[in-house]
Amino acid sequence: MRAANKLPASNYNSFASIATGSKALVSGTPEELLVYLKEFATTLVPDLKTCPEIHISYMDETVAEFSTAVAYYMKSALDNTGKEYITLNPVKLGSSTSNDVLGTLAHEGYPGHLYAYVYSKELGLSNVATVMTSTAHGEGWATYVELKLYEYAKQQSKDNKFKAIMDYLYANQLSGFLLETRLDVGIHYEGWDVNKVREYLDELGYNGDAAQELFDLLIETPTSYAAYGYGKLTFYSLHEKAKTTLGSFYDEVEFNAMLLSKGWTSLDILNETFEEYMQDKCYECGIEYVK
Repeated sequence: MRAANKLPASNYNSFASIATGSKALVSGTPEELLVYLKEFATTLVPDLKTCPEIHISYMDETVAEFSTAVAYYMKSALDNTGKEYITLNPVKLGSSTSNDVLGTLAHEGYPGHLYAYVYSKELGLSNVATVMTSTAHGEGWATYVELKLYEYAKQQSKDNKFKAIMDYLYANQLSGFLLETRLDVGIHYEGWDVNKVREYLDELGYNGDAAQELFDLLIETPTSYAAYGYGKLTFYSLHEKAKTTLGSFYDEVEFNAMLLSKGWTSLDILNETFEEYMQDKCYECGIEYVK
């Protein structure tokens, strides 16, 4: 949660306005944006052995008006190595050259969901492990990818204003879904009613008038937002622990290959895989590892 405190509350509206109206990180069609994302991906993950053709399509506008999805990626057949498909919601995303499109393509496509699935097929995992989907793992990885995209864009620029906007987008992305996650636990585990939700929102400085809307949303979609929020914090925390422990021995590409090495697993298996890796890596580097 450290990034959430980097920007003073009084600056929120101005930063949000600037970020929303800022020039796109990369201009072009979705297909051209994927070229940029593949370059970015080399800083995060191993190169794929296969190079599937990625098809971008758009929802029908009538459907898009009512859909809650900004975009989605559908896993391809196990024996398909040639084509992958991403569908975008033109209503929710707005301009095809906006930063939202770039972040969405990173999340759904490369190096997010699409990359992780194709990579799992290349590893030769069992069919069950390949097609199995843990939402917390899948969304945890894809939201971490978005965080790293803003870091990457910031590193590529010398413009201080642009860097400040990237810091804002990073903080906004890191804090996203955390409120919904906490409210989900409150409502479904601790028995919060609408009044308790309103009280909690007011205590944190949110608009308590949104309590009924949030309550209804989470009653209709239990655990959905929690999978994003908790999954993201899990991936973020594992990376932070590895960086702190390994120091100069930390290798981002190697570390992410490990996190994706067993497919979209449960978070229990992910943590077990992490512990095995850290014990071996620390032994190799002569570092004492404290679990």
